[in-house]
Amino acid sequence: MTSGPAPGCFFGEGWFLLGEAYSDAIWLERAKYAYREAIRLETTYVSAWYGLAGVLARVGPKDEYQDALERLRSLKPEAAQQHLKSVAERRR
Repeated sequence: MTSGPAPGCFFGEGWFLLGEAYSDAIWLERAKYAYREAIRLETTYVSAWYGLAGVLARVGPKDEYQDALERLRSLKPEAAQQHLKSVAERRR
């Protein structure tokens, strides 16, 4: 198995979808990498920031989680609120 993305997965959406698949499979370090690549290619990709914040909330580091959450809040405040609600429900 290779550690990189599938061939042709060079755009933000491809990296985002890879991050979603890794996150669903609970391969969180790989998900973190994929979301970051999506963001590197498309810095305002709200869904990728949301996914990255979700992974960082689970595995950290905490300072990076806070940074991702703040960036998400600056791009789409309601998405940040939804994320916080999701995290709070998961902790119950």
